[in-house]
Amino acid sequence: MTTLTRLKLDNRVRLLALVGILILGNLLAQDAFLRWDLTEDRIYSLSPATREILDNLDSPVEIRAYFTEDLQAPYSQYAAAVKDKLEEYKAYAGGKIRFEFKDPTGDEALEEEARRFGVMDVQVDYRDRDQREIRRAYMGVAFVSGEAQTSLPLLRQLSSLE
Repeated sequence: MTTLTRLKLDNRVRLLALVGILILGNLLAQDAFLRWDLTEDRIYSLSPATREILDNLDSPVEIRAYFTEDLQAPYSQYAAAVKDKLEEYKAYAGGKIRFEFKDPTGDEALEEEARRFGVMDVQVDYRDRDQREIRRAYMGVAFVSGEAQTSLPLLRQLSSLE
C-alpha cells in the first residue's frame, strides 16, 4: 500500500469517526436542556424561585395570551417579549405548560373568552401618517390550571409576567 493510499484511507477513517462522534453527541444531548445567559445583569434568566415553581408544578398549566396584532411601538414588542418568556417557562416546566396566542380584536367569541378570563381591552394611541386615532387593543395573559385561574389583564411592564 502506497503512502498516498494510506493517507486517503486515514482521512476517510477520521472523517467517519468525526461524523459518528457528532451523531452520537447529538443523540445524547437531545434530551439535555442547557441555557446560558451571558448578559451582565442576567436579564434573560428566570429567578431561582420561578424555576423552582416551574420545576415543581403538580398539574398542567394552560396559558392564553390575548394580544392585538400589528400594534405600534412601544406595544409592538410586548407580544414577542411575552412569547419569549412563555417559551422559557415551557422549557423549564418539563412539558407541563402549554400556551397559545390569540387576537380577539373584532371577534366577539374571542373577546368574550378574554373577558371571562379577566383580560379586558384597552385604548391605545394609533398614528398613521397624518391621522391619529384611539383603537381598542388586547395585551393580557390568562393562566388556567384545572379549576384555578388567574390573569394579568394588562401587561404594561414585562417584569410583571414573572
